[in-house]
Amino acid sequence: MNPANHRDSVRMVEQALHFDGLAPNVQVKFPATAAGIAADLSADDAAKATAAAEAQRVAESHVTLVDDARSAVATSEQANRVAAIAGDHQPGDDCPVCAQVLPDGFHVAGGGDLESAKRELADAVKAQQSADAAAREASNEHIAVEERASNASKQEAGTAAAVIAARTRTESLGVDTAAGNESEALSHVLLAAGTAKAGLDTAAGEERNARSEVDAAEATLRSRFDS
Repeated sequence: MNPANHRDSVRMVEQALHFDGLAPNVQVKFPATAAGIAADLSADDAAKATAAAEAQRVAESHVTLVDDARSAVATSEQANRVAAIAGDHQPGDDCPVCAQVLPDGFHVAGGGDLESAKRELADAVKAQQSADAAAREASNEHIAVEERASNASKQEAGTAAAVIAARTRTESLGVDTAAGNESEALSHVLLAAGTAKAGLDTAAGEERNARSEVDAAEATLRSRFDS
């Protein structure tokens, strides 16, 4: 993670997604700052959203499989009923359902393996239930991490405001917040303090001179009155 982005959660997420796309085994670590935590949760939120969407897609595909299995059971049951009713009849016999003569070429197809169809339906229903449970769990995880990401984003905004306020107060004291390091910042503070002290000393000297002039003027006035 680029250290220059440690206060920018959006740039950190962008960089993390870039790294994630380089290889399947890449691990990205975020700094333990307000922005870093927000970025971590944002990336996790994106991953959970993808997982939830995929789980929902799988669950919907299992619904189709269950529907197909039910249709197969219904078809097999219908074939078995027909076979049970007309299995022994031949062309020229009376139809057991409508009493009409069965035409030449009449043939009853096999009833099919009804038990296998029912087993496949039961398996499909179980798979659908498992997929539904997985989809609900993935959705709940996404909602939870989305809420944490939202809270972290609010915390990041509060921290950023606090940093700005602290920087403003620091700059009001004469500290150069753009300094490269603490020693440089301290040097600037000491220089500003020295300049301020020199100004105070000059003002104090000027005040003393002014008081001396006032005292001299008062002494001159008194001597004139006394004479």
